[in-house]
Amino acid sequence: MIEAPARYGGGAWTAKKVELFTENFYDFLRYIRIDSKETGGDTPLAENIYYAQQRLLDALWEALAGDVHDLKCLKSRQLGISTICKPLVLFWMGVHDGIQGGMI
Repeated sequence: MIEAPARYGGGAWTAKKVELFTENFYDFLRYIRIDSKETGGDTPLAENIYYAQQRLLDALWEALAGDVHDLKCLKSRQLGISTICKPLVLFWMGVHDGIQGGMI
């Protein structure tokens, strides 16, 4: 059985593991810049998270805290969901050992 990195508290997603992951993810977002219609280029994503983006992240954190792994998101356009999911996937691949992926 492959275990999750010890830095996140072992295998199963616990409330503590989600807290650590969330804290580090928001820290990571400080380095992500986007080109926004509302605020212009070089906008820090961490300081400009839309309500819909936060709702998605909150639902994800809540599901992971309950050790739920099969999540589906039905989204509309212009809510910024793709914008927040891209750094989430990048961060996810970076902190979990053994994951290979590519982003375009």
